[in-house]
Amino acid sequence: MRIILLLGLLAVIGCGDDNARELLDDYLARVNNATGTPAVAPGAFPTALVPYPRPRDLRVPQQDLRIGLLDLVSLEHCGLAELVSARNSGLGKVMTPSQRLIYEHRFLALARTCVDTLARGDDRELHQLMREVVATKERDIGRAFWNATFAGPEFADQFSLATALLPAEASGGATEEALRYLVGLRPRLGQADLIIDSQQLEGYFHALQDRRYGGQLLHALEALTRTLDGAAGALEQRLEQRAVCLNSRPTPDARVLHTVFGKFYAGRVQPYLAHVHRQSQTYFALIDRLAETTDAPGAFAAYREAQLRPDTPHGPQARFAAAIQRHAAAWQRLFDQCGLSAAPLASAQ
Repeated sequence: MRIILLLGLLAVIGCGDDNARELLDDYLARVNNATGTPAVAPGAFPTALVPYPRPRDLRVPQQDLRIGLLDLVSLEHCGLAELVSARNSGLGKVMTPSQRLIYEHRFLALARTCVDTLARGDDRELHQLMREVVATKERDIGRAFWNATFAGPEFADQFSLATALLPAEASGGATEEALRYLVGLRPRLGQADLIIDSQQLEGYFHALQDRRYGGQLLHALEALTRTLDGAAGALEQRLEQRAVCLNSRPTPDARVLHTVFGKFYAGRVQPYLAHVHRQSQTYFALIDRLAETTDAPGAFAAYREAQLRPDTPHGPQARFAAAIQRHAAAWQRLFDQCGLSAAPLASAQ
């Protein structure tokens, strides 16, 4: 079983242009035909995936400090007057969540500097007011980040299930770069030395919205899990009904199954499995880091626990790992009974 497991996790990508769904269905159909004991038909899989929460269940309220709270004339030397005026303008009132995040960052950075400046002056009342404003904005910056990320339309599209499986040779490069940027951005918000490039930030959000990479990975994990479980179920039923081989001597049925394993699992499914495994490990680790930086609403906390966390017992990643183990054990049981080995197949990859 160790050899089969290593094959499943370490194979070199080699699916070429094969359609992933057809590739998995073809493998399961061949196992079903070769065993004569189909546990489930190809494609007949009810999904266990859950949709991303609705925007209204994700957005968190932000305190909007309007012009009435601040004396713009007194704050003009801090650089806040122009910023607040822009926020109170017609365009400022309809900022996208990502642009609101930039505004909140700039406001907090300038306000902190303003507090330091006012501390050296005589206007104690304004100084105290600005300290209170900074305290409010420091609590609020995390909400602005949340609304721009997990509560925003880009992340809703990123996790959308209205997409196909992850293509066989797809790379998560642009998506992973965007997530790494956001992970690094969160702890620096409000710092005076951080200048957020609006065009760059919007480019990262566009990459997240355009690709739907998270949804593709979730679909791929689910499809692989169902396929591996289906193949394992067919093998288990065949072995339980009657022996495939006696005295460790391969029968014609055993040789057919050996060919199915070598040509269609090790040769086609396995490289795709290895690709999805690698991509999902990197992707969900980044998502987990990003989610840990925020206080999420209950709707997202439940979604994350059910679908995103690697350590959730019945989540997609745990089910995938369990299916790999079960599938490997079923094939190993057959090989042991028939005196066959997966080792030659490993060297042929």
